Amino acid sequence: MAKTTPTTNDSESVALSTRFSAKQREVLEEAATILNVAPAKLIREAALERSVDVINAGGASGATLRLLAERFLQPILNPSVHLRRSHLHGDEPDKIERRRLDDWNSQSDAEKAFEDRYMEEQGYGKAHVTTVKPDGAELNQIKTALKSCRTEFARILLETWDTVEGGDGAYEPKVSVEDVLSGEAE
Repeated sequence: MAKTTPTTNDSESVALSTRFSAKQREVLEEAATILNVAPAKLIREAALERSVDVINAGGASGATLRLLAERFLQPILNPSVHLRRSHLHGDEPDKIERRRLDDWNSQSDAEKAFEDRYMEEQGYGKAHVTTVKPDGAELNQIKTALKSCRTEFARILLETWDTVEGGDGAYEPKVSVEDVLSGEAE
């Protein structure tokens, strides 16, 4: 439990106190040593950075960040292509079909030619194939989200990861936040 105590007569400055388990303190001291800073400075900066991340990712921004995360992860974890076919006589809207890239690439040239002939009989031209990926504006939004919501956007990316097919990595962290927090000091 955090305790607030004014440290000076200055009403804008306060001290917050918290307790750490031995394991948490060890992790904190190791990180402070790696960064060559005092543990108190690490705690202060980390708490303020996290607070800014939460504020920037809060409210209506959360839904926008989830859409960005999905748009970012989709081409990485489940790449696909758009097949756009224009109507030969212009009196019908374009047909747009999305396919998994692996499925498209595994089709033989003969299968693609057969599909083109069939679609031509239906009044549509050959497919114009484009890879589905974020455009420049979306990439800039993703970069802005990473800069302004860092840990919160990373959390949203990880939550979204499971909703997009794929996502099995080999990286093993030295310390997990869940393990460290499970030993909460009262």
